[in-house]
Amino acid sequence: MGHDVTVTVASAIEQLPFILAVCEGPDLRVVAYSAATQAVMPGRDVLGKPMRELIQDLRGQQFVDAYYQVYRSGEPVSGQEWRVHLDMPDGEVLELWVNFTIVPWRDAGGGIRGVIGSGFDVTESVKARLAAVSEAEDMQVRLQQSRDVVNALQRELLPAGLPVLPGAQIAASYLLADADTSAGGDWFDAVTRSDGTVALMVGDVVGHGVTASGVMGQLRAVLRDRLDTGADIAEALEAADRFARRLPAAHATTVCLAVLDQTDGTLSYCTAGHPPPLVVSASGETRFLPGTGGTPLAPAGRSRCAARCWRPATCCCSTPTASWNARAGPFRAARRSSRTWLRTARRGGRCARRAPPRPSGSASRPSSCWSAPPGTATT
Repeated sequence: MGHDVTVTVASAIEQLPFILAVCEGPDLRVVAYSAATQAVMPGRDVLGKPMRELIQDLRGQQFVDAYYQVYRSGEPVSGQEWRVHLDMPDGEVLELWVNFTIVPWRDAGGGIRGVIGSGFDVTESVKARLAAVSEAEDMQVRLQQSRDVVNALQRELLPAGLPVLPGAQIAASYLLADADTSAGGDWFDAVTRSDGTVALMVGDVVGHGVTASGVMGQLRAVLRDRLDTGADIAEALEAADRFARRLPAAHATTVCLAVLDQTDGTLSYCTAGHPPPLVVSASGETRFLPGTGGTPLAPAGRSRCAARCWRPATCCCSTPTASWNARAGPFRAARRSSRTWLRTARRGGRCARRAPPRPSGSASRPSSCWSAPPGTATT
């Protein structure tokens, strides 16, 4: 009966679907093992062999020491995703990752009779995870390279410098709102015109990446060309709108366009879906100028905006992604998340209480005009 039980237990152990080795005595000779154990050590005589001889190729991999440590201390040892190199009969080396547990095997009196080691081959899951990590790292590198390309493209498409004028000071900066955000369709520009005025613009193309940067460069070129050849604000925006209608990626672009008269400080402006200029007084008070009613470029039923004017010509137009700024004195960002800003301050003198009258009959002429009290400063 006892023999039958021993045979039955040995047969059950052999059929276990994981690595198992039962070792007895201080030499830890193998007295029972599973077929899975034999599968990872083909060609080896397992039964009756001391563990030190059976897995001598693992001596430098801490497994042999772990078995004998459990026998001496009576404390279990376990490990997760341990890498194992086993010598194969054909001279190849089998690489495995295993989760294992080694526990003491005690007799009826509580003494240590041997140890029992079990393990699970987790090679496939570990390789899959390592491959996923490697792929993620490669994707991160490619993403960063793409961002670098887009950022470099946008730097090339933005103006390399701004006009230096006798009657105004103009400065600009472009900063990403978020270090993890790719550059895209925000832009600014300043154009000196033959009549002595200077045109200021800020725009925002929907989206990020190469497409948005490319569209931004085209729209900036259209507006710059029209303004440089003497077009008024409304004519320049209409040209940009016609172009945007032929380019789906340019739909819903917002623009704030302004023209500064350096002789009297009058600022005429028009907002195509963009927030109006933000005025900051010398005392730090802020207010937005009235909107001009224009909608973003290229939507169906787009409403044309009527240009407005304001004095003195020191103001700031800002959105969460783009802004242009005009003020006398040190610049302070109206919104810390703004990506771009452009500032201009008229040199010398104080603006009059009222702007001079403008001739009628042109869509670009202001529909209304007003002025700020003398001494108003803005940011």
